[in-house]
Amino acid sequence: MADSVYQDIIDAVNVKLIAILTTGGYVTNLGTNVNWWRDLENKPLQASELPAANCKDSISDVSPMAMNVDGYQITILIEIVCATIAVVRSAIADVIIALKAGGTWGGLAYNTEIMSSECEVEQKENKYFSTTLSVEIYFNTVQGDPYTSA
Repeated sequence: MADSVYQDIIDAVNVKLIAILTTGGYVTNLGTNVNWWRDLENKPLQASELPAANCKDSISDVSPMAMNVDGYQITILIEIVCATIAVVRSAIADVIIALKAGGTWGGLAYNTEIMSSECEVEQKENKYFSTTLSVEIYFNTVQGDPYTSA
């Protein structure tokens, strides 16, 4: 069975994130460690894993853009963790470039917005710097059919 439009968009976002490598023209190698729903409380990041991203996604209904379609908003929270604040800022820029290049995700979505970023310092055994980017992706499906883009 084919994946839902929601899953196809998440897969496309992941492809963009794991491509964030210096060999691909980016400033950081964030793409070497992209996680989805990693439990950082029970499996914290190690210094050798930095820079790293931990992504969490959710979906909600929105008013559709046309008749006979269902409208949705995917919210992806991307926590970026790095050894220095300078690398965090570079990683933010890399993610913005990568995700804005996704745009409509091959025609699956009609808009992608990067909503916010807030930096903080984590002091556990080691000192890490992190930020969480909120990304919103809007898309429509055929009414009652989450497998068919509209």
